[in-house]
Amino acid sequence: MTDSLITKDKAALRGESREKLPVVSPAVDIYQSDDQFMLVTEMPGVNESTVEIVLDQGILTIEGRTERLDCPSLEGFKLTHSEVITANYRRVFKLSEEVDIENADAVMKDGVLTLRMPKHERAKARKISVRSE
Repeated sequence: MTDSLITKDKAALRGESREKLPVVSPAVDIYQSDDQFMLVTEMPGVNESTVEIVLDQGILTIEGRTERLDCPSLEGFKLTHSEVITANYRRVFKLSEEVDIENADAVMKDGVLTLRMPKHERAKARKISVRSE
């Protein structure tokens, strides 16, 4: 069993997006307590309705998409310079067997996704009593 929650699956990260949009690999912080793991990633501009978290054969995929904002007050103007892009966010991880994904919980607030994943009971630290004979 590994000491860490996950390991990056670099081969899966090399895949191209179906929509041919730029793929952004957001930075991730991973925390661990005695009974759970917590993954935190910033996904600015991503609405929670576009976030997908999928587990398939031990591979966790987190995806989200930014949307270009339509601004009705721009009628009569044409775009002459643009730095704002529409992009897909994507990270792929191989989960540790310690994770109880059935009881995981995800929350998106202000562009920050927090995924809490409890550990299976069998993976939690236990104290073993020593008795004398």
